[in-house]
Amino acid sequence: MQLDTVSRSVGSLVAETRSGRSEQSDSDARDANVSRRSRVGCFGNYDGMQRSFQGYIQFIDDYSHEPVGDRRYDMLNVQKEQPHRTPTALFYVRSHGSVPACPDATSFRLQVDVGLALGLEGTGRNEGAQGRGVHQWSLIALQQQFQFTEVEACLQCAGNRRTELVERTKRPVKGVGWHQAAIGNALWGGFLLAGSGVDERQLEAMPSDVFIELEGADWVPEEEWRRKATGRPPPGYMASLSWSMVMGSASKAGAVPPVLLATHMNGAPLTADHGYPLRCVVPGVYGARSVKWLWRLSLRRGHSDGFFVERDYKVFSPVTEAAYVNWNAAPPLMEVNVQCAACVPSGRIWKLWRQQQQRQVYRRADQASMLVPVWGYAYSGGGRRIIRVDVSGDSGASWTVARLIFHSKNVDEHGLQPISSPTRTAESDCYTPGLERPTGNADNNMALHLATVNGYAWCRWYAALSIRPPCEIWCRAVDEAANTQPDDVRGCWNFRGVAHNSTYRIQVDVSDGPQARL
Repeated sequence: MQLDTVSRSVGSLVAETRSGRSEQSDSDARDANVSRRSRVGCFGNYDGMQRSFQGYIQFIDDYSHEPVGDRRYDMLNVQKEQPHRTPTALFYVRSHGSVPACPDATSFRLQVDVGLALGLEGTGRNEGAQGRGVHQWSLIALQQQFQFTEVEACLQCAGNRRTELVERTKRPVKGVGWHQAAIGNALWGGFLLAGSGVDERQLEAMPSDVFIELEGADWVPEEEWRRKATGRPPPGYMASLSWSMVMGSASKAGAVPPVLLATHMNGAPLTADHGYPLRCVVPGVYGARSVKWLWRLSLRRGHSDGFFVERDYKVFSPVTEAAYVNWNAAPPLMEVNVQCAACVPSGRIWKLWRQQQQRQVYRRADQASMLVPVWGYAYSGGGRRIIRVDVSGDSGASWTVARLIFHSKNVDEHGLQPISSPTRTAESDCYTPGLERPTGNADNNMALHLATVNGYAWCRWYAALSIRPPCEIWCRAVDEAANTQPDDVRGCWNFRGVAHNSTYRIQVDVSDGPQARL
């Protein structure tokens, strides 16, 4: 669905709640102090356990609703039925607390606080505002009022490739260990947070320091200190997005990412792990800002004061240690930097390649070298498209330009065209930058072709690389702003281990072949 055809959007929630057009239950109307209601109240009845502020504490650290068994996987695998999109069951999962019990979609309410737009003090949680400007929307009301939109977008954890950062620098960091699998590409469905529902006069009238705060229903231990400070249960996981980034401004109309209030993932309702019944999806921005189990939206002055905005997910110099950091010295981490990694060859793929090698001639005239297939993903934030991936089989001494794959038509079980059958790419949007034109685009103008590429989705790449084991395979991506990955990993180190994007490397052993952890 083309984004420019959307006639309505959730961006008009601000305008419509100001005019009193939101859906509000009778019980909510009787409750004058909406600000003192627990977020779990908006999430409906949890198996008969309607939680109040006073009773909420006994449910802290309740992991009884975690998905178990074969509903969770610990690896990213792009070699499935739709390799361009990560299957929901294999999509990486990162949460900072337990998965909250999932309410029935009919009882869920999204709380929208527009107190700031009404001239009230904009704290983000309208403390002491007696609930003025706070309205609630059911999923049914959202479906009736706003047009359902689908956006294909890649989400990446800020800690992607953290383990590799530690291994290569020999310096410890604070954070969960990830290899290159904390990333996934999916088709998200829901309601745009910005669009034609907000006119230019509203955009111009909004102060430049206004932010949209998002809060999830999950309890996170880092916010527990607020219980002693305020006497009330702490908020859930919080993030914030600037008004100008989400809604745009008169000076850059339309130049905004398609931020979604998502209800669906890959054509099906969200699962518990991925934020059912409602989550925010912010394309081009680190996944830490795509709040799951979303129950509250509010306007406030300045960024959220949530822990993961003020005191986490920031990048500091390699000389800065955690014990001496000044958190106010860096802004919250937002747009993803350019990233590239190889998903294969892995051990299993290496064995398949060796079996195929016995049937076909892969060795060149020089018996010391061999031709191996290498493929992976590339991605950059802010909607910036990938224009090139370079691959080296000799630690950067020489480079091979990889073949970019933006779609998945007429591909084999690995999502790629066989080396011996280049004609099978006729219906695929594939090309080698600088060497050939896209095969799936009738227009020969490369600039026009790139304009049609979805910059919020990852692109996959492939290269047939000549190597001489033992050696090291390198790969790096370049986006349309000419951003690329640094070769020296030491400059990427920071004590939180976030935003690591140095040139990706695979050690190749003579006996075992290329190895890459998934």
